Parts: sequence; structure tokens; C-alpha cells
Amino acid sequence: MVSHMFLPPVADTLLLQFKTLAKARVDAATPLDRGDSPYDPVYEKVLNGLNLVAQHAAMPLLDALLAWRKDTESQAQRLGGELVVLRKKLAVEAVFLEASHQLVGPGSSGLSGRQAEALERLAFDWALNAETYVEPRFSDLIKAREKVTCLGADITGAMAKTRLPVITARFLKELEARIRLDANAARQEILQMCEGMKRITLPVSTNADLRASTDFLRQAHPLKHVAPVRKSQVQHALCEVLAAMLADNVKADLPRSVASSLDPALLKAWFHTITTMRTELANWTARQSKHAAVAYPLITYLICMEENNTFSQYVDTLVDNLHRQLKDKLLRTLVLTCLHQAMTSYLARLGPRLTQDKVHRWLAKANKPILLNLRKGNLGFPEQQDLVRQICVTIADHGAADFAVGSLIIELISSDGNWEAIMIGLKALLSIFMTAPARAAGKQASGNEAHGDSSDTVTEAQLLEMIRNGSHPLDAYGIPSEVTKVSLVLAKVLQQCQVFFGSYRAVNTNKPLLELIPKERVAGLPVFTQALRLVPFTMPEHWSGPRLCEDLPGLTLHADAGIRAQAVAVMKRILRGVPRMRNAMLLGVAGLAARIPDDTPEAIKDALRRLVELMEEWQLILTEKSRGTFHEPVSSAAAKECMLYGLPRGLWMQQHALH
Repeated sequence: MVSHMFLPPVADTLLLQFKTLAKARVDAATPLDRGDSPYDPVYEKVLNGLNLVAQHAAMPLLDALLAWRKDTESQAQRLGGELVVLRKKLAVEAVFLEASHQLVGPGSSGLSGRQAEALERLAFDWALNAETYVEPRFSDLIKAREKVTCLGADITGAMAKTRLPVITARFLKELEARIRLDANAARQEILQMCEGMKRITLPVSTNADLRASTDFLRQAHPLKHVAPVRKSQVQHALCEVLAAMLADNVKADLPRSVASSLDPALLKAWFHTITTMRTELANWTARQSKHAAVAYPLITYLICMEENNTFSQYVDTLVDNLHRQLKDKLLRTLVLTCLHQAMTSYLARLGPRLTQDKVHRWLAKANKPILLNLRKGNLGFPEQQDLVRQICVTIADHGAADFAVGSLIIELISSDGNWEAIMIGLKALLSIFMTAPARAAGKQASGNEAHGDSSDTVTEAQLLEMIRNGSHPLDAYGIPSEVTKVSLVLAKVLQQCQVFFGSYRAVNTNKPLLELIPKERVAGLPVFTQALRLVPFTMPEHWSGPRLCEDLPGLTLHADAGIRAQAVAVMKRILRGVPRMRNAMLLGVAGLAARIPDDTPEAIKDALRRLVELMEEWQLILTEKSRGTFHEPVSSAAAKECMLYGLPRGLWMQQHALH
């Protein structure tokens, strides 16, 4: 065993920092914090440092961490008060597991067999006995307990990449020891252990990994583990575990994508195993529909992992079965998730091999029941509507953007009176636009990837640069023919919203806005805001001329705060994205201020503030131009465009001079 004394100097220094920060976190933990720990960038930096040092000294580091855990828990035991002691122990365990996780990741120099076994034992111990260690009566500690069990699951997931056979043996041993017991406690421990296995991704990139993963699938087959009572409860948990373990492989198309480097005999055994499991689970579900909620995600993954010929043979049956499940309102979210995966795999695997017409026909058939249920109002939950958005975006990302925009999104936006469908279409269109700059640069990008505020700001700036250069976001998808259609349907939505909601001004509304709008139209307010978010990335047909500068300034005085804010944002985007309209936009705001009656001075002040705000934005643009961080082409037709927007020649000359 390598002891702590053999730590290199840099590791010793880092460990000292860790102990200082860890002590502070443990000392700060109280039952009242409900398991929450404030984000500490210094602590995160030290954890990253441990990860780097673990590439050379993982074993002595873990010995030092184990010694720290033992000493700190002993100190906590002497504090007195059961609740306080438990909270401190949970804090110690959380810090220890966070640090240990850095030692078992990719690139680690490796742990000894004894150390790895100790970590695995600890992770399984928490998965099995968390509710025994921290009883439900300690309600203030539930969140802290859950944090520890999740960290333990992370450890199991990381170690499974190199020790799957050992973890498989431990899992099956604990499962078999409890499954025959007719006791609620034993069954609950099985369910908790299964939850702790969900962070594992079955490794399949090498022959040894593929052999171990095939063995796990074979031995963990849900139908092989039958409890004497409530037998489906354990089987359902196993279905969920296997689905979680396979999810990342399905997305990466593993092991198919690395098949050339694997032993054909092992691949054959793998495909035989998943085919057998899929067939048996499908028959099991067909006999009793109560299994559908847990079986269909796993069946979907198994079909999507099949060889191309088998996948092509069974994907239609899968989609048809999923369509039938849409009748059950409790399964709709799950069904949409499964359909999304089926379409993703179809487009990625079969799309490049088939004609465009055949792909479009298949997509139309797959999406028809979804659109039908949406029109009927059967997909009312936000997560269901977002899944429909994701489906549209995925289809566009995988080479069928003409179908996604022309046959799905435009149809959704054209749904008269169905605000939910319109909102989904608008959000899908914006998601597609957000990936256009990356696609135009030849990079892989997905509109379904999570974006933060900073990345959205960067993408918006890139989109506006595309607009300035005369490109439309849909050009990046190779479908410029859809631009006019999108412009027309967006114009229709905005005109309808203008009729329904445009007259509600903050200055002439004495009642809350929602009391003034008919109930059946209330859902249209966020649609109005969402539609504005697309301008000027795509310009609505009715706003392609001077009318834009007449309508938009008035919305900055709207009674709805979201519409007001978005109207201002649109004007700023126009200043940056459509240089020829800068003067007209400022004149529009100035004209609004001049038209407001004198008996509403606050509205006049608001309009003037908007005018100043836009002038400052223009000044900022000029500053950025002088620094070379903002670029715009010089248009030879600028004067002609100026006249089209009704601008006096003198104002255009001023703008041209500023350029």
C-alpha cells in the first residue's frame, strides 16, 4: 500500500487546501440548510486540482481522504444531539464522495483493489441503507441524504467504466439476497439500489467492455428476477435501470459505430442478447398493459441499438405501438420521448440511405398522430409541448429541415386559435435559428442543446451579423425556399395578436390585464411575446416596409411587461441587424412620443426614454465599429432603400455620414 507520505509536494499542498475548505463546509452544515451548500469557486478549483493530481497519485490521495473522513466523522460524533451529528456526518460524506469522484474518472492513475472495493462498498451501502441511516422522521435531512446517495451513484457510474464485472457481481448478489424475502424493507432496498445504478453507462468500446456489458444485460434481464409478491415492482425497477444504462450508448450509436474494432463473435452475442430481451419484453407488455410505462423506453432503446436491417424491420412496428399508447393520458410524455428517439435513430441511420421522398413519407406518418393529439388539446403539459418542439428541431438537425419547417413548424404556427400549437412552432423555429450561425460555419450544432444566457447573447450577435450580410438563418439549412412561407405565417400571427392585444396600453388600463382579456385569448399573450422574439431574424411580411416602424414603438407602452421588454429588444436588434432602418426606427419612436396626449406625461417620458435608449445603442454600435468589433457591409442601394422606408434625404445623409 502506498501511504500518504509518498504524496508529491504539489499534492500535499492541494490536500491541505482541500482539508481547510472541507472543514469550513462541514462546520457550516446545519439541519436548517436542508442539504444546500453555497457554490464556492475556490472549492471547485481544488476539486479540479485533485482530478489532475490523480493522474499521477490517485492511491495515496485516496488513503489521505479516507483518513480525513475517519477523523472528521469521529469529531462530529462528539458534538452531541442526534440531528446535528447526522447532519455533520452527511456533510462529511458528501465532501468525501465529491473528492473521491475526482480520483476515479478518466485519466486517473488507478486505485488499488482494496481502495476500489472500499469505494464500491460505501456507494452500495448508501444506496441500500440510506433510509436506515437517516430515517424519514428527520425531514430536514432528506435533501442532504439524497445528495449523498446521488454522489454515491456517481462513484458507481465512474468505476463501472473499468470494474463492471465486479459491480455486476455485487449488484446481483445484493439483489438475490433480498428478492426472495417477503418484506417491504428488502423490496425497498432493492429499489434504492436500482436507483443507485442509473448513473452507469454500459461500456462497449473494447472487447472486454462489450463482453462485460453483454453479461450484465443477460444477467440483469428483468424477467429473470421474479419476487414472490409484487413481482412487477422489481421488474419495473430493472427495466428503468437498463434503460438508463443504455441511453448514452443509443445516442452515440454504440457499439455499432465502433463495430470494426470489435470481435465479430462478441458483437453477435451482444445483438442476440438485445434482440432476445426486446422480444420477450414486447410480449410481456402485450400481455399486460401495466408494464408499458417502464417497458417501452427500454424496448425503444433496444430497437435503436439493433443492426441496420433489424432496426429497419421493426422500427415501424415500434412507432405504431407507440401511437396506440397516446390514448393513455398518463403515458403521453413517455410516448413522445420514445417517438423522439425512434425518429432520431431513423434519420441518423436510415435517412442517408433512403430517398428524400421516402424519408418525408415516413416522418409524416410518424408525426401525424402527434399533431392530431395536439389539435385536440391532449398535449397540454409543458414537457409534452417541449418534446414536440424537440422533435421538430431534431428533424431539422438530421437533414430534413425542409420537412421540419415546411410540413411541421409552418403547420403548427398556422393553427388558428390553438395557441399551444402556435407557441410550439414559434419556439421550434427560434431553436433552429439559434444553430444557424454554427451550421453556416460548418460546425455540428443542435437546437435541442441547452443554452445559457451568455451563449444565447453570442448566438444572437452572430445571427444579427448574418442578417446584416444579407443571409437568412434558413439559408444555413439549405432551404431558402421556405423563407417566404415563414414570413407569411409569422405575419399572420403578429397581426392576429395585434388585433387581440395591441390596444392594451399601460396608461389606459385601470384593471389587471388578465381581467380585461377574454379567457380563451389569455394564452395568446406569451405567443405575442414569442413571435416578437423572431424579429428581425425573419421579417414578417407585413413588417418588411415602413409599417414596422409604425407598429413596433407603440408596443413599448403595452400593458404586458413581457411584450414591452421584447418590443424594446426587437428595436435594438433592428439597429444592429438592419442598418438601413435605424433612422426610421428612431423617427417612429419620436413620432410616438409626439402623438401621446399631454394628459399622460408618464407615457411621454417612457417614449422619450426609449428614444434615448435607442440613441445610446446606436452610439454603442458606432463605438464598436471604430474598434473593429462590429462589421456591416456598405450597400450601394442604401439611398434607394431609405426612400422606400419614407426617410427624408437629409436624415439619410446624416446616417450615411455616420457610417
